[in-house]
Amino acid sequence: MSVQVQLRREAASFLSTFVGALGELLFDTTNKRLQVHDGATAGGFPVAKLSEVSPLSALMIAAKGASYGAKVEVGCLEGSIACAGATSVSTVQIPNGALVLGVSTYVATAITGAGSFRVDATTASGGSAGTTAGQFGTGLGAALGSNNKGVIGPTAWYANSTITLTGRNAGDTAAASFTGGVVHFAIHYILISAPTS
Repeated sequence: MSVQVQLRREAASFLSTFVGALGELLFDTTNKRLQVHDGATAGGFPVAKLSEVSPLSALMIAAKGASYGAKVEVGCLEGSIACAGATSVSTVQIPNGALVLGVSTYVATAITGAGSFRVDATTASGGSAGTTAGQFGTGLGAALGSNNKGVIGPTAWYANSTITLTGRNAGDTAAASFTGGVVHFAIHYILISAPTS
């Protein structure tokens, strides 16, 4: 047998001056949200709706025992590349000093002209020119919905780098040029920061 639990319900005009008991939950019927009370604060604390919360592109973690301000950032930078010509390059970059876990891809609009593609960093991890050997994926499918995790290393990057897609034929045995298509990508990384004091 199920039990229905119903919280106290009040309008926002009432709740704005109401001081609820410590840990008391009330439902704001005007704004359609919960409010949490601490026994002292008039109006309590409105709980954010999912639509009001910004998605995180990076999670900053204070390093355990780091009393001098050091931090660890775990991040995911996303971008989109319109495919045209022999190679197409992103505007979003791998951050300098990042420990790269991978570059994943998703074909959002079917690729035309090239039957497959490769994914590389435009700048190599040490700062020299990158290659088109397919560091994050080779022979990747051109059809809508094709995806690849592109896991590597992890590898430390000592220079900012864009992402390059290189057009290849369906068997990935020869170069081919893109005539259309869109690929979404994500750079998955860890970045450390030095102590600040």
